[in-house]
Amino acid sequence: GNSQADEVSTLLNPVASLQPALRAQVEPIVQRAEAGQTGFVAVPLNNRVFRITVRPIAQTGGVLATLYAEDELLAEVSDLRRTQIVLAASGLTALAVAIVLLSRRITRPLGALAGTARRLATGNLDTPLPAAATRDEIGELAEAFRNMRD
Repeated sequence: GNSQADEVSTLLNPVASLQPALRAQVEPIVQRAEAGQTGFVAVPLNNRVFRITVRPIAQTGGVLATLYAEDELLAEVSDLRRTQIVLAASGLTALAVAIVLLSRRITRPLGALAGTARRLATGNLDTPLPAAATRDEIGELAEAFRNMRD
C-alpha cells in the first residue's frame, strides 16, 4: 500500500521528504538545477554544516545532488593553512637570526674601531689598532687609522 507509494514519491521528489526548514534552503537550488543551472548551498544538518552541490542532467532531465560534510571537505585546507603559518613563522625567525648575525658582524668591528679612534683622539698614539680582517669599508677604515697614526 501506502508506504510503497511514499517510497516512490520520495524517489521522484526527495526534497519533499525533507524537514520544512531544510527544504526551504534546498528547494531554490534544486529549482535552479531543474532550470538548467548549477547550484551550491551550505546547510546545517545534525549539528554539522554540509555543502550541497546540484547539477542538471541534460539527457534525463533529472538533477544530480552531492552532499559533503564541510569539515571533511575543508580539512586539507586547514592543514595547508597550518603548514603555511609554520613555514612563514620559520622563515621570519630565520630572517631575524640572519639580520642579527649580519648586524653583529658589522657593528662589532665598528665598535672596536670607534674605541680605538677615541683613544687616538686623546693623544694615545701607542693604541693598538684592530687588524683589518676584511677588505670591506671597515677594513679600509682600520687601515686609514693605521696610516694616520703611523
